[in-house]
Amino acid sequence: MGSTPLQFFVARHFISPEVYHINMSKDEVEGRGKKIKGQIREEVGKLTDNKTEQLKGKIEQVEGQVKEKIGKIKRKG
Repeated sequence: MGSTPLQFFVARHFISPEVYHINMSKDEVEGRGKKIKGQIREEVGKLTDNKTEQLKGKIEQVEGQVKEKIGKIKRKG
């Protein structure tokens, strides 16, 4: 069964190989998910010319980055 165009787009543009790291903590996974969600939200805001959605997407990305880094620290610490 093949990928849909949206699945291909998301995998190609938003998911890095690091996502497949088996030892990722719960915080890392949740943070990565939030970053991806924020990237999609920002892109939708750009497509619809909605500055509020773009900003909310950027904020979500930062929140996701923070949570992901906290997870890495916990896992390595």
